[in-house]
Amino acid sequence: MMLAKDIKWLHVEASSRCNAKCPSCPRFIEDAVMNPLLQETDLDTDKFKNILDNFHNLVCIQFNGNHGDPIMAKNIIELIELAKTKCDKIQLHTNGSLRNSKWWADFGALLKDINHEVYFGIDGFEDTHHLYRRNTLYNKIIENAKSFIANGGKATWFFIPFEHNEHQIKSALQLSKNLGFKRFELYKGYRQNNPETIKNLQTGQIIYLKPPKILSNIKSAIVKQTDKKQVDIKNCMHYNLKSIYISADGQLSYCCYYMSLGSSTQIYFDSINELFNNTIDLSTKHCIKNCG
Repeated sequence: MMLAKDIKWLHVEASSRCNAKCPSCPRFIEDAVMNPLLQETDLDTDKFKNILDNFHNLVCIQFNGNHGDPIMAKNIIELIELAKTKCDKIQLHTNGSLRNSKWWADFGALLKDINHEVYFGIDGFEDTHHLYRRNTLYNKIIENAKSFIANGGKATWFFIPFEHNEHQIKSALQLSKNLGFKRFELYKGYRQNNPETIKNLQTGQIIYLKPPKILSNIKSAIVKQTDKKQVDIKNCMHYNLKSIYISADGQLSYCCYYMSLGSSTQIYFDSINELFNNTIDLSTKHCIKNCG
């Protein structure tokens, strides 16, 4: 039985809103068509505080969107300020194309004195990044990241490889070092196993997203491609630490997978008591290991 004292990690969806239109995002039921079940909102500050008050042994609080980008939350600074008092480390994942360099400078200054890591999703360079991370601006992301880093922020370059950008991995790694990123991380998930046909939202041109060729054996291929072992492979946090997921509307679950909109595997609760006192047998449910 899971107890509040056992929870080490919180996965927090600060907002279910996002500026990007990444084709594989669960925000959409088909290419750029919003899922009608999605309610766009930001996590209420008081609700977040009430949830946090139940946990006293947290190692990390991760702000990472299931359906949105945490930087979209109007109250993201308030949420971060609360999180700072409750855990040893803060992580945040973003496409980096939101706000401006002044905001990111202030954000770096806010985090510099605590253990933190901010992941910027950058899938290549200006000629390739936008093919998957549609509606984001590569040059703006780079300027925001530079401003964040220059003011004390610790950043990780988070790269999703496809056939169209895999030849840029080595150069992106070098650029990440030149700009002061602390780490470079490659992600291999279901996107790399499922080719997609999408449209350029500005021109209407058909784009075929293909899996990367070099990553069929990801562990050896990445090291060979980059010649550097400090490149990491992203794994789900739920493998390693007992954790729970908090959605943008304040509902609770065991991981973000169980909050998939319209899924028959949805498992969520409205309160801490409901979460910890349930009688659901998770062994009969679709395991998080199947997410990617």
